Amino acid sequence: MQQLDIWGATRALIEIYGANAVTTAAKRAERLVAEGNREGARRWEEITSAAQEMLNRRQPNASYS
Repeated sequence: MQQLDIWGATRALIEIYGANAVTTAAKRAERLVAEGNREGARRWEEITSAAQEMLNRRQPNASYS
């Protein structure tokens, strides 16, 4: 997945889940690891990190994870 796709998916996730986007993405990554889908999990880990970064930019002193 290209970096632009990661950021686009992250923006959509934040629009839907708001401050819960980080937790939602992390749970999806964990589920994929449990299913043996390391590539999918890696992508969702990237989305988790991007969501944390985006949300921190909006609220520098807030913690969403």
